[in-house]
Amino acid sequence: MTSPLPKPAIVKQFLRRLRLARSAILPLTEVDPRYAGGQCHINVAHRVREAGGKVVPGWIVRSSMINEVVHHAVWQPPNSADLIDLTPRGQGEDRIVFLPDPARRIAPSAVPGCDLLIWAGKILGMQDMPTVHGGRPSPERIDMPFDAAARFAMGQLGLSPAEVVELGSRA
Repeated sequence: MTSPLPKPAIVKQFLRRLRLARSAILPLTEVDPRYAGGQCHINVAHRVREAGGKVVPGWIVRSSMINEVVHHAVWQPPNSADLIDLTPRGQGEDRIVFLPDPARRIAPSAVPGCDLLIWAGKILGMQDMPTVHGGRPSPERIDMPFDAAARFAMGQLGLSPAEVVELGSRA
């Protein structure tokens, strides 16, 4: 399905708000049928472990009833400047607008019962209003455990939570 992309003006507003320089339109590249939707950090960590390269963190720009960015990760193959989106999306979109943001990587969580520290999404036009996570306003970053779907995806790919976080936090 061809995805309607956000308007360029929306993308430019998010680039300014996040203090980023560029965006890219990335098609979905199906590399492994085991890669699960909503599990970008796991999928990309697996690809890095299997084929080399690196995790490139950033944001997907979404535009529907609201304009928002959601933290995301894509793969950069070894010796290449290409960015490859490996993660299927729930709505079947075949391409995304991606804002690379190498400074905003996932990190290990220091909170008991949590696995990783991830960046909270942002809604355009609501700079002073925090996003909501788990029914409560969230800070800039969220400590969270890997849920059952994430743990299942890791098991399918032979990854541990520690490996996913370690690969995703490398600069």
